[in-house]
Amino acid sequence: MLTGSKGFSKLDLSHAYAQLNVDKESQEYLTINTHKGLYSYTKLPYGVKSTPKIFQSKMDQILQGIEKCVCKQDDILIGGNDWRENLKILGESKCEFLKPEVVYLGLKINEKGLHPVEEKVDAVRKAPVPSNVSELRSFLGMVQYYHSFLPNLATTLAPLHKLLKKDVQWKSTSECQKAYDVCKQSLTSDTLLVHYDLNRKLRLSCDASSYGLDAVLSHVMDDGQERPIAYASRTLSQTEKNYAQIERCHIKVGSESAIYQVSAIDDDFPITAKDIGKATKVDSVLCKVYYYVMSGWPENCQDENLRPYHNRKLELSCEQDCVLWGSRVVIPPVCREKMHAQ
Repeated sequence: MLTGSKGFSKLDLSHAYAQLNVDKESQEYLTINTHKGLYSYTKLPYGVKSTPKIFQSKMDQILQGIEKCVCKQDDILIGGNDWRENLKILGESKCEFLKPEVVYLGLKINEKGLHPVEEKVDAVRKAPVPSNVSELRSFLGMVQYYHSFLPNLATTLAPLHKLLKKDVQWKSTSECQKAYDVCKQSLTSDTLLVHYDLNRKLRLSCDASSYGLDAVLSHVMDDGQERPIAYASRTLSQTEKNYAQIERCHIKVGSESAIYQVSAIDDDFPITAKDIGKATKVDSVLCKVYYYVMSGWPENCQDENLRPYHNRKLELSCEQDCVLWGSRVVIPPVCREKMHAQ
């Protein structure tokens, strides 16, 4: 998303959740009892379990199709090569414009890639050696925040994780001290993760130790060198630790569905996304649906043709000029006969 960007702008939304209205059907479930009687929230409140997911979904829908723009909750990050690409109509308050680097979600981001923030790195470096379980959990929490930057993390932290097990007496060993030192030495403000680039080759490398599974996803650069995009790891279960080394190599690091999805891609389609996008733009109904998905739906829909889409407005999105219902493409009527013929 941010590949090729040299200037970055960061937006922090004010009272983010309160900017979303709650429909009347949902307001009755958000009723609170006060000394002045019963009141219902008309804005999306904090504290409701589904609020972050609803807000993130809405932000993704609003920002859909904007290049070099990423959003996580109330923080929006915009990349670009110059001010024309960055600046539209943006308020100055709580924003940073055209910086060579910005701090976003605890990460320092510039044209080279992602770095840990110096202050957080210092907090890990200066953290005292834990003397009890509570202090150890706090230390591990700081380290896990930057797990994507640390190779072989599950294996490195294995001696420390042993101290968290039930019925294990606290005893800091030389192995524990080594784990502390490796974490502090590995995490520096110079640590770099490159931006993901759709046009570069990927290489996934995995390894298994007697304690955990480790993986690194890298880009193969023009000079043949590998530059890490992210590291991942997990600790082996007690059963998995009993496997022979050759069997551990077959344990999955994460979800295998992504591999199936990649292997299922085919390029022999009767119609392309470009064809569907063109047909969507000239279709009398879908062109309006596309407009409303991108710009926002009216509260009430009088058009009978649009009502089915209005009822599912939170499930619709747009990509490559096509309208999507969840993960499914809405096929314009003019293209359906050709699709069914295949």
